[in-house]
Amino acid sequence: GGQLYISCSGCAWFTGAQWGQDFAFKTWVATVAANHPPVVAADTSAVSVPEGTAAANSGTFSDPDGDTVALSASLGAVAPTGTSSGTWSWTAPAADEAPAQTVTITADDGHGHTATTSFTLTVTVVAPTARIVTDPATIPEGTPEPFTGSATSSAAVDNSTLNLGWQVTKNGSPYASGSGASFTFTPDDEGTFVVTFTASDDGGLPGTDSQTMTGTNVAPKAAITGITQSAPLVIAASESLSYAGNFSDAGALDSHIVTWNFGDGSTTSANYGPGGSAGLSATHPYAAAGTYTVTLTVTDDDGGVGTATAKVTVLTTAQALNAIAAFVQNLPSLNAGQKNSLTAKLNAAAASAGRGDTKACNNQLNAFLNELQAYVNTDKISAADAATLRGAVHAVKGSIGTYNRFLEWWPLGF
Repeated sequence: GGQLYISCSGCAWFTGAQWGQDFAFKTWVATVAANHPPVVAADTSAVSVPEGTAAANSGTFSDPDGDTVALSASLGAVAPTGTSSGTWSWTAPAADEAPAQTVTITADDGHGHTATTSFTLTVTVVAPTARIVTDPATIPEGTPEPFTGSATSSAAVDNSTLNLGWQVTKNGSPYASGSGASFTFTPDDEGTFVVTFTASDDGGLPGTDSQTMTGTNVAPKAAITGITQSAPLVIAASESLSYAGNFSDAGALDSHIVTWNFGDGSTTSANYGPGGSAGLSATHPYAAAGTYTVTLTVTDDDGGVGTATAKVTVLTTAQALNAIAAFVQNLPSLNAGQKNSLTAKLNAAAASAGRGDTKACNNQLNAFLNELQAYVNTDKISAADAATLRGAVHAVKGSIGTYNRFLEWWPLGF
């Protein structure tokens, strides 16, 4: 309000002598409208999103005086639609899991008045996604099987810090474990194996992937590594032969039955417990000349079979004596006469054997041994060569039933 002095120069009512000179006043009251704060509200009082997902909310705003309203957010970004009234939308970028926090939206009319609205924001933990890349349906026992896993988190910040682990069960019981993106385990036997790959982030919530596979049986492998005769020069009937072999099995828990079949109707078997491998041995003489197939068979407790074979040729008496004679003829330390003398005794023994006269055959072989010893005594033949010949002759004598390694047996009936 206030007063206004008014001068009305030239007005009759103002200039008349009878009025004198005077002042005029006008009094009035001016009323100014009061400013009001804006109004802002949120559509949702609580916002919850999984980690790795952008958060959003919306709301309205207005100003009773029609003032232009500016909006701001304590977290994230808010965008209005309209100037003095309208709607607003709020967003926050994807983030890692976090406890509840308060987000405040502030409206400002630019004339000193503000208004706020708040809501809570919660980012919840999400398990990583784990995946086994390799997934064989079967794994042979004893075979290392490699596995590879991959894992991702919905929160990108977690990907570099994921903890990766592996667990394997066999028929429901713990069997193997490991860590990292790659892992290898070896089934020790057939069975059901479950491989589980786990990825955990800093929130401790795990993501898993599992594969079930079957450990399959692998047949054992058998080998015959040697057949050794007691006389190195010949194999004769009734001569004891030593057999050597082995087997291996990828299934370390398998037990085995080992059987030697000597090809003449004779067999021998033995049981072997778990262990995966073993050395084998056996001895066997043949009663008659001929060629025999020796078969080594290894059968595991799951029915897997491994075999190995070898040939053995048992010489007739004539064949054995011919082999001895050939050895004599190649001795460099004897002259031709000495060689022929020894060979003549061998030929005579062969002829006697051919007639079935084992007594005469034995006598001629003894004569050979006596002459052989004489050459040893006079250094015409080495002890080693003499031992080879002596062993071969004893084998022949054994094949006709006239030799005992403890006592020379001379048939009666001289």
